Amino acid sequence: MKNKNLNIEESSSQTDDPKRLQLTGMLMFMDGIFKEISGEISNSLKLLDLGKETEITKRLKKTLENPWQNMSKVNDSFEQSVLSAKEELITAFVRYNKELLESAAFTHDENATHVFLVLKIDDEEIRDVFYSILDKYEENSVLVRYPIILHFASKDMLDEVFEIKYISLDESTHQSV
Repeated sequence: MKNKNLNIEESSSQTDDPKRLQLTGMLMFMDGIFKEISGEISNSLKLLDLGKETEITKRLKKTLENPWQNMSKVNDSFEQSVLSAKEELITAFVRYNKELLESAAFTHDENATHVFLVLKIDDEEIRDVFYSILDKYEENSVLVRYPIILHFASKDMLDEVFEIKYISLDESTHQSV
């Protein structure tokens, strides 16, 4: 059956297809990154119309005054926005797959975001669910600059990781340890 408004094929078995679920997770992840950045830009535009400046607006203004000196500050702000969006999207993806997990956490270093997953059943098929999303993520030429490294871990291993943020599988908050 076709949806006439979107001209999209519909299937009754869409919700049972693991590849569709993985694709949905990846699209949600990418959509979240772009919404986060777009939201910050939209807020800056609205406030600028009211004569107010956000941090992004102030940095862009300084960049226009002296482009080379302030370019790294704008880049840092953008990098922080992407990092924040990535954290939220990792959390959403983990919660989406919570039936496969005992717990999950992440941390950052200067090179990547490390996601630690404690699986309820540690087998290749379940790991492939997470790896396939990671493969899609790494195909994006922009997102590849912000790597994610998956670690399948035991609960004990999580206790040994410094500055880790546990992801609540049911709530909308992080716990820092």
